[in-house]
Amino acid sequence: MISRNRKISDIFFVDDNMTANTRRVEHLCEKIIECKKKNEIRDFKFFAQIRVDSVVKSPQMVKKMAEAGFWVVLIGIESIFEETLKEVRKNMNFQAVLDAIKILHRNDIIVVGNMIIGVNLHEKEEDVKKEIKYMSKTDIDILTFSILTPFPGTITIRELEEKKLIISKNWSKYTIIKPVIKTYKLSPKKLSELLLYSFQKIKYINNQKGLLLRIIKKRGILFILNPVRIVLLLKAFIKMRIFFKAHRK
Repeated sequence: MISRNRKISDIFFVDDNMTANTRRVEHLCEKIIECKKKNEIRDFKFFAQIRVDSVVKSPQMVKKMAEAGFWVVLIGIESIFEETLKEVRKNMNFQAVLDAIKILHRNDIIVVGNMIIGVNLHEKEEDVKKEIKYMSKTDIDILTFSILTPFPGTITIRELEEKKLIISKNWSKYTIIKPVIKTYKLSPKKLSELLLYSFQKIKYINNQKGLLLRIIKKRGILFILNPVRIVLLLKAFIKMRIFFKAHRK
């Protein structure tokens, strides 16, 4: 059905954990490859949110994803510290993150990672800055940071309510960039300052050369030189400059 719309070239799978069942993903990719060969569907490119442990456990799944047209994935990193990963119930260690990035890059897949400031309630300012500086030297392509935001209905919000660490129930502020909590070591103001520090240190594109090469391999040089895309990137850059200026006041 989507193939009938000639303007659509990219599809995002809206699933918080698409690779929960790795065999299902492999089967899906096999069908996509088959349908593309038969010209039953267009040569779509795909985005997805996946888990690090799924990548490490099933590199053959990643290979099939790349063959099917997956070229960008989003992964949750959360932290470089083992104790923090245990606290947020991540069934992995940080080495798995580095291994997953290597596996994805071997298949020319762009990796977008997210880390959460405030996820460890006992973390000090210097600990957060250490994480940010460390991640700035890794091979991940694009890195984003957000502030721990306990959404309604989650285990996290119940836990933070019990610890009296939630400072606002104004849901319009639950944007992941505005602090609605405090931690044992960090005030809401300090959480905001650390988020701004992460933006300034990383500036989103962490691995410019590698990212450029992967885009060219997957989409071609004309994808980068598209005038519309250049204008959109400039607009995004201007918005970020305005954001930085507003938060420095």
